[in-house]
Amino acid sequence: MGLDFNIRYEQILKLLKLKRDSKIFEVGALPPACLSSYISKKVDYLGINKNYSNPSYRIREMNFLKNNFETNYFTHSISTDTIEHIDKKDRQKFIDEMIRVTKQTIIVGVPNPEGKQYEKTLVTLLEASKKGKNYINFFKEHEEFGVPSKAAMQTYFRKYKYTTLENFNLQYWIGILLSDVFDFDIDLKKISNINASPAYRTFYIINK
Repeated sequence: MGLDFNIRYEQILKLLKLKRDSKIFEVGALPPACLSSYISKKVDYLGINKNYSNPSYRIREMNFLKNNFETNYFTHSISTDTIEHIDKKDRQKFIDEMIRVTKQTIIVGVPNPEGKQYEKTLVTLLEASKKGKNYINFFKEHEEFGVPSKAAMQTYFRKYKYTTLENFNLQYWIGILLSDVFDFDIDLKKISNINASPAYRTFYIINK
């Protein structure tokens, strides 16, 4: 789903405003869904994933909830479409740790609950077509762990000053997913307001 990643990280890069000495951290990195695909190798980057490593993408296998990074070790930290795959009891710690290890900007992207009804339909369609196995697994984990509500996210961030930003209009996101699975083209030049509400995901942003 390359177009989804392009739209996701294009918006993130605009928010981060990287400098030469920036130190970037990404939790839940999994190629091609990783910022290292969109930045120069000269930029100091570390991605982590609980069950995966890939030196080519600068991704290390690590359980973030058991990290020993120093406070404010990274300049910027991001995590997109990850918190909904974590047990609910660990989500507050996940947010608190991202903020603790970061000096400047924290971005946490999470799918909006409004997409749940569409995900169930997509799972049925993909299973019938015997395609999109990775998407099926992700959507089923959304059902298993539960996509956090906006009220839950507000609770996780209640101790911090934050802003939100919508990312990827929900209807466009569905079209892009289907184009990826069934291999047909969509001309993004004909799409306006790609990030208009209702969006597939919301970015929660903290600038220290």
